[in-house]
Amino acid sequence: MKFGHVPVNNAVGAILAHSVNLEKNRLRKGEIITAAQCSLLLASGHTSVLVAQAETGDVHENEAAQIIAARLCGNNLKLGNAATGRCNVYAGTDGVVSFHSAAIDTLNHVDESITCATVQPYTRVHAGQLVATVKIIPFFAAQKFLERVPTDARITLHPFKSMHVRFIQTTLPHIKHAVYEKSEAITRARICHIHGGKISICPLAAHSVDTLAMLLSQPHDGPTLIMGATAITDREDVVPAAIVKAGGEIIRLGLPVDPGNLLCLGRLNDHIVIGLPGCARSPKLNGFDWVLDRLFAGLPLTTETCAAMGVGGLLDETPERPSPRRLADSVPSERPKKVGAILLAAGSSTRMGHDNKLLLDDGKGAMVLQTAQSLLASAISETFIVLGQDSEKISASVIDLALPMIYNPNHKFGMSTSIRAGLALAPADWDGALIMLADMPHIKPETFTALINAFKPEIGHDVIVPSYDGTRGNPIIWGRRHWSKFQDISGDVGGKMLLQGLESACVDITVDDAAILFDIDTPEVWAAMLKA
Repeated sequence: MKFGHVPVNNAVGAILAHSVNLEKNRLRKGEIITAAQCSLLLASGHTSVLVAQAETGDVHENEAAQIIAARLCGNNLKLGNAATGRCNVYAGTDGVVSFHSAAIDTLNHVDESITCATVQPYTRVHAGQLVATVKIIPFFAAQKFLERVPTDARITLHPFKSMHVRFIQTTLPHIKHAVYEKSEAITRARICHIHGGKISICPLAAHSVDTLAMLLSQPHDGPTLIMGATAITDREDVVPAAIVKAGGEIIRLGLPVDPGNLLCLGRLNDHIVIGLPGCARSPKLNGFDWVLDRLFAGLPLTTETCAAMGVGGLLDETPERPSPRRLADSVPSERPKKVGAILLAAGSSTRMGHDNKLLLDDGKGAMVLQTAQSLLASAISETFIVLGQDSEKISASVIDLALPMIYNPNHKFGMSTSIRAGLALAPADWDGALIMLADMPHIKPETFTALINAFKPEIGHDVIVPSYDGTRGNPIIWGRRHWSKFQDISGDVGGKMLLQGLESACVDITVDDAAILFDIDTPEVWAAMLKA
């Protein structure tokens, strides 16, 4: 390829190397220059132009990109249309892509004019997803380079197969039933919604070798997943021992993917059996997802394929892990972590009518008083109360508690202003702030304490959200590093809208306290509460 300036009169048929702005229009990079365009260039005062011109054996960038991408495009993939020297390869269905990384490396070493970028091998993809892109850097590629594209650089998509999975959970007395429900829901979503399979849920079983082996011995035509009540740490542990007792074998115990190390891969009656790691209770990506992808794609699951997962196997933490990997490296704090509460009691209570809901009394004291008392009975370090509407009456109702009080002169502009007022005056030694609505008087003190116990800013877990029956509620603890985000909200909104994008910091805590889901803001709710 020739590249350089040529007289405009000699530019017909060449490719414009850079866009050129004219008085009334614009000639774009990559256009094949016509005689009419040469006239426009001359009329605009251009005597020369920077172009690319083909030499013998050169192939136009679009054609070259299309040729290479077509060679990459294997089973169940679709070839896009080439433009601007680029041609894309797309997934034709849901599944897992596989290819030889070394062959792609070889392709990218053929010549610097040819580039190819792909997703990671064994990536789960959905129909229509971009899998690979070929880009020719100059405007032409030499034919001799196209002939050196490696034949084994072909990419294959393995579609997910229809499978019927059996799911078994074992139990121990100390585990709450909500844990089993969450595990079932998350596993069902993985099997049915992500992989298009079917799932049969077995009754909860005692965490013992004999009981589990008996369940495994029952006929089932498909894979079996076992969520044990305890982690699998040895081949003699309950889950692997039960697989063997039922007549199966252990293929591998331990996976070089973190989270997901404590996975057990077995085989029984020619079907895969997987003892799940504890992180499989989280919807976040973990080693179990990688194994499940390969299972549904019909790819081999052997000790060798498991061992090969280590490169790239360091994934993001899952908040549910009892022993996060950074815990061992954390430096103990010189003082205990300190979480204070900001009790929001400044609202106008317009939905309640003439009465300020926070002053309503069910015989146990004003609503705001009961909320404050519940906070003080927990592990909260301090509680500040933010006042606004009816500030004198509300402060009088809690006067005996001697709470520090903050007046918000902007309370009529919504809850967001009260949160900012409280955070602005929070003591410098607070590590986190629990943002509490004063119209939620029935939340148990132990719920607040559970949230505080889960607050671990030293390992990055510093946004703590309570959940009941799979639904998030209030209050939320916010680590100090996130307080500035409240400058970005306005009006009568709280912090929940800020949770998006904080997945790595956010920890969902399941609590046995339905009160986290309900505030008292209408006469109907108040009346129903009095009757309860």
